[in-house]
Amino acid sequence: MLSFAYILRFTEPSTPTFKDALWYCFAIVTTIGFGDVAATSTEGRIISVILGAYGIVVVALITSIIVNFYGEMKKKDAPEEK
Repeated sequence: MLSFAYILRFTEPSTPTFKDALWYCFAIVTTIGFGDVAATSTEGRIISVILGAYGIVVVALITSIIVNFYGEMKKKDAPEEK
């Protein structure tokens, strides 16, 4: 995410500072999409698509890890059948 923010800082006119670029990347990756900053250049839009897909994958992985963890804990606590 930091590397994408660094790239956006120089390719996207709507993100004049690194803080703005990092904020934009955070909003995209977390799939919140505040809408206060929007990509206008072709490079910025391509980075947005990549970050959006990355965000969806990361959220899905985190969710599956948490569900798997609780499933394993439930198996441990459940009495064994004979």
